[in-house]
Amino acid sequence: MTTAKSHLDILVVEDNQSFCEILSYGLRAKGHSVTSYPNAKAACDHLGQENIDLIISDIKMPGMNGIEFLHRVRRSRPEIPVILITGFSNIIEIQEAYELGAKGFLSKPFNNEQLHEAIMNSVGADRYQPTQEQAPRKTLKDRTDFFAIPIENFISGKKLLFPIYLALSESKLVKVANRGEDIPTDQIERLGQKGILEFYIENIDVQSYFNANLKITGSLSKTKAICHKRKIKFLNTSIKQIQDFTIRKDLDPDLYSVTQKSLEHALNYLAQTQDGFSMLEDLIKDCESLQSHTLFVSFLSTLIAKQIGWTSPQRLLLVALGGFFHDIGLAEIPEEICKQQDKNLLSLQDYKDYQQHPLLGEKNIQKLNSYPEGLDQIVAHHHERIDGSGFPHGYGRVKIHPVAKIIGLADEFAHILNEKKKAQKSGISKLVIEELQRSPTSFEHEHLDALVHLFDKKRVVLKNVI
Repeated sequence: MTTAKSHLDILVVEDNQSFCEILSYGLRAKGHSVTSYPNAKAACDHLGQENIDLIISDIKMPGMNGIEFLHRVRRSRPEIPVILITGFSNIIEIQEAYELGAKGFLSKPFNNEQLHEAIMNSVGADRYQPTQEQAPRKTLKDRTDFFAIPIENFISGKKLLFPIYLALSESKLVKVANRGEDIPTDQIERLGQKGILEFYIENIDVQSYFNANLKITGSLSKTKAICHKRKIKFLNTSIKQIQDFTIRKDLDPDLYSVTQKSLEHALNYLAQTQDGFSMLEDLIKDCESLQSHTLFVSFLSTLIAKQIGWTSPQRLLLVALGGFFHDIGLAEIPEEICKQQDKNLLSLQDYKDYQQHPLLGEKNIQKLNSYPEGLDQIVAHHHERIDGSGFPHGYGRVKIHPVAKIIGLADEFAHILNEKKKAQKSGISKLVIEELQRSPTSFEHEHLDALVHLFDKKRVVLKNVI
């Protein structure tokens, strides 16, 4: 049985002499024995002659790069763990290196704590027991510590406000960029081609990320460098991410403020472009998820409100916010109940629990320090119907908040649309007439007519995505 060592024999391969000296000094300060080489070829010549517990190598080097060096190590000394020093420009190489068996990654610049943490995780406790216990590296299994963001929402030419992590597997997370770095456009495109669609940031940086996106959404109408289609996609994705974080975390005032401003920016952009259906087309493709569903309801409700003649920006914002938050209470309902599409199949108790989500959502809104008057009632009433057939109170026409009537219709439409997608049926106008008008006493005729009119005009645009 091999005894774990307290200090290691480490091979460092780094072409930058100054950085190599600093790195070697930090390792020796911890008691490690260090042999360094200025390039990978020189290191290869001595692989068989050295007693090596660990290799630390840069990826980007002249001549033989770090990936080629890793190939050589795997062939001749596969038992030696390898840590690679990376930068954001090496993301594609990181994926390849991980598949080759690299044990750790360090993104420049890194500190001594990060260095020794990577050493511990790469060598393993059975071979290395430092004199002072180090903290374990975070992984994606610590799901509550990280938040996924789509790489398509990164705008090139902007310096990062926070570190970026990449998921190499379900349990392998590596930092690929530090605060202050830029994101090259070609790297984003190459990542997408490789099937890498998300980065991760720590939850403590989410607010900064949302605020940065707010600046972008606020200037979309003036930005000519981004095409209209991508602007729509950016608006949708940004707001869906806020919804995703809202579901996972308690709704706090700062998050609510970001949500309201994001929706204001989206409505302002739609008002200028007169192209609300582009938002819906993008959302229809993914309307099964709660985030897409609530955003779809938000924008559809706004379009219905405009169709019936509502023009006040404050009132339209209230509609959008009501749609966005209408299902926030579902976060407190067991997941297996929420996932049951046909609620008639639920047990009596489960259905009663489900019917409480509007009231749970109302309480969440009321916890905010400030919100538009009536938003809590809208959330509480969105499943009420004017004929008294709804829940949780069975209110009739007079008691239901006017905005909640519109949101209830948009919500029902979204659910029907989702079912028709599964059945591969087409024809928006026919869908609305046949399904929603089967319950003519549940919704206001004016709202139904507005909905039919909206989709009747746009049925050609939408028929290909249903």
